[in-house]
Parts: sequence; C-alpha cells; structure tokens
Amino acid sequence: KKRGGGGSSSCGSAPHKWQQAGRQAGRMSRFWAGGGSDSDSDGSDSDDSGGEEVQQQVRRVWAVDSDSDSDDDEVRVVRSAKDRAFDSIRDACNGIRNKIRINDWAAIQEEFESVNKLYEKHKVIIKREGMPPYYVRILAELEDHLAATLKDKEGIKKMSKANGRSLNRMKLQLRKHNAAFAKDIEAYRANPILDDEAADDSDSDSDSDSDSDSDSDSDSDSDSD
Repeated sequence: KKRGGGGSSSCGSAPHKWQQAGRQAGRMSRFWAGGGSDSDSDGSDSDDSGGEEVQQQVRRVWAVDSDSDSDDDEVRVVRSAKDRAFDSIRDACNGIRNKIRINDWAAIQEEFESVNKLYEKHKVIIKREGMPPYYVRILAELEDHLAATLKDKEGIKKMSKANGRSLNRMKLQLRKHNAAFAKDIEAYRANPILDDEAADDSDSDSDSDSDSDSDSDSDSDSDSD
C-alpha cells in the first residue's frame, strides 16, 4: 500500500511540474513577444518622426513659395494714387445716380456731400491730372433732375416732409456749388460723354496724342539738325 501510494504521488507530481514549466514558457514567450513589439514600435516611431520632419520641410518650402506668389499678385494689382482717387469719386457719383432714379432727395443730399468731400480730399491729384469727367457729369445731371422735380408741383405735394426739406436744401446747395464749375458743366453740355469708360478712353487718347506730338516734334528737330 505504501508503494502504491508513493506511485500515485509521483504520478500526481509530474503533471504539476509540467504545468509549472508550461506557465514559465508562456511567461517567457510573452516577454519576448513584448520586447519585440517594443523594438518594432520604436522603429516605427523613428520612421514616423523622420517622415514627419520631411513633411514639415516640404510644407515650409510650399509656404515660402505661396508667400512669394501672393507678393507677386499684390505687386500686379497695385494701383496709382490717381486711379484710387478717381475710382472713389466715380463710385460716389454712381451712388448719387442710383438715388436720382428713386427721387430720394434725402439720400441724394447725403451722397452729394460725400462726393464733394472726396473731391476736396483729392484736390491736389485732380489739379495735377485734370477734372474727372464723371464728376462734372453728375453735377449736370443733378441740375437737370432738380429742375424737372421743381416743375412737378403735384409730385412735390406727395413728398414726405423730410424729402421736401432735402429738396429745398439741395436747391440752394447745388446752385452755390455748381457756380464754381460753370465752365466745366457748359463744356460737358456742349459735348456730353455719357459713358464713364469712354471718358477715360478719351483722356488716355488725348495723353497719347500729346505724347505722339511731342515725339514727332523731337524727331523733326533731330532731322533739321
């Protein structure tokens, strides 16, 4: 019985040892697997960091190129002081014309004061470059619209009090203001230019004609020499 009991105990201990060995092997395999994954992750991290550095360098190069392109665009759209001044006056004149269409004298008066402020602001440029034709044109159009409105007695009666007061103010202001531009308005009425672009073209043509005349004079002088 003792031998039998000892045999059974030895047989029972063998599986227990194998189970321990199996658990140790499992722990070792997990250890090496974890080590390998760490090394792989380190390698992938280094590869990712290197790729990110390259991408950052590329982005910096593209950023510099885009900035230079935008600078070139800004250089191409730079306008002269004359263009900026005349365009602002032209826009203000168009604003008055829009208010004339709806017979809003309160708005007309406000726009009229605005365009006159722009004229005074750019007076030095206007003196050097010449009178903007659309400014003279709007002064003549205001005179005509004012005269037509004053003749319409029934229309005046239907006006609001605010619109009627603005009409009376414009009658006094326009008469006083246009007196200083009487010759320009008279010249416009003798040869009206209804297209602002055509007016600009006529100005550029006159400039080119004067330039060509000066060139021809210089050529004739050189030939005579």
